[in-house]
Amino acid sequence: MGARVLIVEDEIVVALFLEDLLAEFGYEVAGIVSHLDDAMGRPNDYDVALLDVHLNGRNVFDFADRLAARGTPFVFATGYGARGIPDRHCARRGCSIACSPGAAAAHGAARHL
Repeated sequence: MGARVLIVEDEIVVALFLEDLLAEFGYEVAGIVSHLDDAMGRPNDYDVALLDVHLNGRNVFDFADRLAARGTPFVFATGYGARGIPDRHCARRGCSIACSPGAAAAHGAARHL
């Protein structure tokens, strides 16, 4: 099995689609979290994270900061592109921005492994 991916997404249909897509690419899904507090409290049992930018009305940037501090690569999956992503993340090595939460996000995650 491939690297372990954490999916951080509050829309269950999108999360399940990503889970299936990642499995097709040979990755193992370490888990799906839909709330920022759950993401923040999760142990570091994954190799890369796919991050929806907005989780139930809260942005995910504090969690992205935590991932960056650990050196864990991550991909923002957002329909808004780089707009709204803080500069500190846009320029960071180990961070990508995918313009859809589908195949582009899964492919972006694979680039970091």
